Amino acid sequence: MLLATARRSSGTRRELAESLAAARGVVASPGMKRLAPTLLLLLLAPSAVAHESESGGSFALLLGERWLSDDDYPDDDVDSPGVLGFEGSFVGRDESRGFELGLQLGFDQDGDDYFDERFAMSELYVGYRLAFQPTTRTRAYVGAGASLVSVSYDDFWSNDDDDDTTGGGYAHAGFGFLLGEEFMLGVDVRGLYGTDVELDGHEGDVDYVQATISLTWY
Repeated sequence: MLLATARRSSGTRRELAESLAAARGVVASPGMKRLAPTLLLLLLAPSAVAHESESGGSFALLLGERWLSDDDYPDDDVDSPGVLGFEGSFVGRDESRGFELGLQLGFDQDGDDYFDERFAMSELYVGYRLAFQPTTRTRAYVGAGASLVSVSYDDFWSNDDDDDTTGGGYAHAGFGFLLGEEFMLGVDVRGLYGTDVELDGHEGDVDYVQATISLTWY
């Protein structure tokens, strides 16, 4: 009986060691390393909101569309990506200035299955924000800063598959209506400029203008 228990214990330790080795392999993989800044940002943004009682803050969910300024680059079939964004602000509901940071994801495709033309953008940014209070129930703001943008383009039929990373500057403005004490529903208009990328051997930019609906939690 003791021998059987020892064997089961040895097997359990071996399985645990194999599981830990597999987990270390996933964490150390290139894909996880590329995702690390994004995951860190998503972890930090809610922390900024939770710190509201001391310094003020908010967290916004953005949903909308953007239009690339060069509608032929990388291709005119994928020049208006849909957008999903997450933005944290260190500006309280009744404060006038502070910092902001966020992540925005854009995606567009031409076609309905895997054999498509696809274009994706991810953008990490940090900047400065000025906020205003036109009335007791409305809020407005403007912000500007620096962005780090990663883009990828994939065209199955022409065998084009490339990606690149670039810096840029952004500016945006928003307006919203307070919903009770904790939420605001509004619109946000944004522009990105100064980008420079090379996809499939062709140079261009991924500057854009963008419009989104925002839901902000204070």
